[in-house]
Amino acid sequence: GLEVNAQSKESKYVKAVNELQEIIAHRNFDVIQRSFIFDFLPEGRRHNKLIKYLHSVTENVMKERKVKLQETSEENGDNTNEDIGIRKKKAFLDLLLEYNKEGAGMTDAEIRDEVDTFMFEGYDTTSSTLSFCLYCLSQNQDVQDKVVEELNQIYGGSDRESTYHDLQEMKYLEKVIKETLRLYPTVQFIGRYTNQDLDLKSGYTVPENTSVIILIESMNHDPELHPDPYKFNPERFDTKSSHPYVFVPFSAGPRNCIGQKYALLEIKCVLSLVLRKFRLLPSEIPITSWFNIVLKSKTGIHMQFEPRTEH
Repeated sequence: GLEVNAQSKESKYVKAVNELQEIIAHRNFDVIQRSFIFDFLPEGRRHNKLIKYLHSVTENVMKERKVKLQETSEENGDNTNEDIGIRKKKAFLDLLLEYNKEGAGMTDAEIRDEVDTFMFEGYDTTSSTLSFCLYCLSQNQDVQDKVVEELNQIYGGSDRESTYHDLQEMKYLEKVIKETLRLYPTVQFIGRYTNQDLDLKSGYTVPENTSVIILIESMNHDPELHPDPYKFNPERFDTKSSHPYVFVPFSAGPRNCIGQKYALLEIKCVLSLVLRKFRLLPSEIPITSWFNIVLKSKTGIHMQFEPRTEH
């Protein structure tokens, strides 16, 4: 695997991703930067340099993995999938490279783009959601108590590891996660490109070949869609919305987030572990949202952890 030192602010990869996010976020709301002259602006040149670097990282990983797969194939013959009689699950990159080797249609550039998607989309998004979820629970003790009650029913006071069945049973915790994503959407906006004229109910028409920015944060705070929108209320998800696109934290349609189910399971797993061991207490330091592709707080996210007493 590739060690990008994602926890370190000094990581070259982390710095590149963070800077690229800022450039992309501001470009979406700047008429000049969205025009054809972007590549000639300082921001455009920097954008292209960062993209080139990130692509090179992925391409080097692909080259190294191709060599490793070839060596393994030569050593083991047709038994590359077997390990003492047990079939090993292949890594996603290995599957893509084998698909490419068989001449099934994916080019190296297409594989690189797929890997970049996983690397970029998974960077900071889950940790951001976790942080804001912990914050919301610390600020809403009644909600936290309900979550802990649900966890006690599932685990019976045990500190054992979670199973897939356990995670599926966390119905109320899932509502808490959804409400966090509504109040603090990890990705604040998404983009689409129209391939035909789009007639809106307002009477306006969005022309074909138009870039469209969808402001998820504005949708989530619209009182017509979400009554009392600034109140943290997981119970609002007790009933299914009349419209499938009222709440789209992971986008929607064929281009939605491919990692959303995995992300929810991962978040449930971490939250269930933390809440069984600690009570989250509020801090007086407020959140100051920082406009970017991935939502963050300029002042950090503060709370107190109090160990739970064993009964």
